[in-house]
This record gives sequence, C-alpha cells and structure tokens, in this order.
Amino acid sequence: MLCKDLKDEIFESALSGSAPGDKVKAHMASCSACEQEFESLRSTMNVLDTWTAPEPSQYFDVRLRARLREVKEQEQHGVLSRWLEKIGIGRLSWKPLTAAAFTMIMAVAGGLYVVNESSHSVSREHAKLEYPVVDLQALDQNQQVLSELQDLDDDGSSNNSVPAQVSE
Repeated sequence: MLCKDLKDEIFESALSGSAPGDKVKAHMASCSACEQEFESLRSTMNVLDTWTAPEPSQYFDVRLRARLREVKEQEQHGVLSRWLEKIGIGRLSWKPLTAAAFTMIMAVAGGLYVVNESSHSVSREHAKLEYPVVDLQALDQNQQVLSELQDLDDDGSSNNSVPAQVSE
C-alpha cells in the first residue's frame, strides 16, 4: 500500500492514543518512515497530555477588557481623527463638524444660486425684448390664416346665388 493512502489512519490512531488497525500495523512493519511518523506523533501527543496551562492572573480579565476597549476606540477613529490628533486639534465631536460642513454646502449653494440668477436676469431681459417680435409674428401668421379663410368663404358664397335666410 502507499503511504499517502494510510496517512489519515496513522494520524487518527496517534491522536486518539488507540492502537492502529491491522493494515496500518502491517504497513508500518514494512515502512520505517511511517513508523517514525507514528512514533513522533504519539510522543508529541503524550507531551501535550502532560502539559497544563498556567492559571491567568487575577487581573487578567480587567486588563483584557481595558485593552479591548482601547482597540475598539482606535478602530472607530479613522485616518482623519488620527491626522487631527497629530496636528494638535485632538478629538472633535461630529456635531460641530457636521454643522460646519452643512454651512459650507449652503454657502456654496447660495453662491451658485446668485450667479445663476444673475445670468438668468440677463436672458430674461433679452427675452422681454423678443416678446413683441414673437407676438407680431404670431399675429402676422393669424392674419394670413384669416385672409385664407376669408378667401375660402368668398369663393363659397359666390357659388351660391341665393343667400341663406334665417327665419324666425
């Protein structure tokens, strides 16, 4: 058999501390590398079984919580806050920063509105000058339509020699 086929079984028997199966024993008898691997794993597990973890100090929990709190605060502060602390401004509250940003946005929007209104006032004055021209052109077109209708009406009345009379 190949070593790689039995590798998992060798590892499981070494971890559990039980005797390896018949196939594994037969393979280890013929393969010294697998036997050394098994013995190495078994001795490692024996050493780990005898090892005991040291007891933590009585202040371990307090220190751990304090350190976690510090790390959490550092994570919450991004690059901007770290940069502000480096230049000496320190910690700023988000409310004044938000108010300042909103004020800047409103100032820019107001400035754009004023600039836009001044450009519109020029175009409105130009449009006021064009209104009479547009009105005269519309009246001229209406006059043409009315004259064509008049011509059609005149042609229709010349064909009928008897005008229609209205009786009451």
